Amino acid sequence: MNEAFAELLAMVAKEHGVTAEEVYRDIEIAIEDAMQSTDPEAQRMWAEMPRKGKNRRRRSSLHT
Repeated sequence: MNEAFAELLAMVAKEHGVTAEEVYRDIEIAIEDAMQSTDPEAQRMWAEMPRKGKNRRRRSSLHT
């Protein structure tokens, strides 16, 4: 992760009273949710994107 992105995560975390790690996890959740869209165009777009790692469902800390 680059320094600018880490700083952005820290700013958002401070604003919401959570850790940068929780913000990052929430971003991952949003992406995972978007990947589950039933919209054919969205599915086509996601199918074309390279990804690595395991998809995991996690509880959001910003929107509890």
